[in-house]
Amino acid sequence: IGEAPVLYDTLQALRTGNDLLTAMQNNGYMNASVEHIVKTKGKKLKAIYTLYPGKPFVIRHFTYDIQDDGIRSLLENSDSSLLKIHDGTPFTINALDQERNRITAFLSDMGYYRFHKEYIAFEADTTRGSRLVDVKMRIMPYHHPVSNDVAPHPRYTIRNIDFICNDTTSSHLKTNVLESNTAIEQGKYYSASATQRTYNNFSRLHAVRFTNIRYSELPDSGQLDCSVIYGVNKPSTISFQPEGTNTAGDLGAAVSLTYQNRNIFHGSELLTVQLRGAFEAITGLEGYQNEDYMEYGVESKISFPRLVAPMIS
Repeated sequence: IGEAPVLYDTLQALRTGNDLLTAMQNNGYMNASVEHIVKTKGKKLKAIYTLYPGKPFVIRHFTYDIQDDGIRSLLENSDSSLLKIHDGTPFTINALDQERNRITAFLSDMGYYRFHKEYIAFEADTTRGSRLVDVKMRIMPYHHPVSNDVAPHPRYTIRNIDFICNDTTSSHLKTNVLESNTAIEQGKYYSASATQRTYNNFSRLHAVRFTNIRYSELPDSGQLDCSVIYGVNKPSTISFQPEGTNTAGDLGAAVSLTYQNRNIFHGSELLTVQLRGAFEAITGLEGYQNEDYMEYGVESKISFPRLVAPMIS
């Protein structure tokens, strides 16, 4: 039992050595090795790791195997900055994973609502004694969920966009405000980036408490119905804040009353009106002749979630 902590630390050291080896291999050093020495003295342990990375592997030929005509056409005609891997690129697992994420994000913005990165696979072929690797990227075929037949990956357009407020007791937002903050466009291809921009736009509206965007697929039609479900905050709030002051021994008090309306014109405009009063007993201050000091103030402001100016939309 007394040696159990040392044994546990030794296993931890072995696991750390494996992690170091995996990290080097993921960065292209496929022939790397790790040696470790564990020294114990009483209840203390000292682990020494020696890393032998060797020389990195390089991609000799990088090819694509894309059976889906629609996806192949999009990738071939896309901006050349999309595909980063080519002949002569260092062979790293991280680079392959980044390539997979880039292609998935691109296709998700081009209408491929059901496409995910597991459809992209890589095959690596090495020659014994060589550091050159032949890599083939394959996009796996899509299987119809009912017939299980191989079919092109479905590409979707947006048919309808509906706005649903789940709170019937509060004031709703104007339709033009909802539409102007929605990046999703009717009749255009589904876009994951447009969906995220819509979430970001709604999160900046003072009147909106939460947003949930749902898509409903119309079977075998290539169309999606979009529902933007949102909840609204209470339109009006009143807050009361007292405070005490002490200026060179002169005691005083202040109080502020703040009223806020987050949806005054039903466009998520924020109106703030603040009333503030303060009192301080002044003693020994030149020019005040021991008179008390009182202050009253009112401040109001209104902010719009969009630019408001003549002749500018």
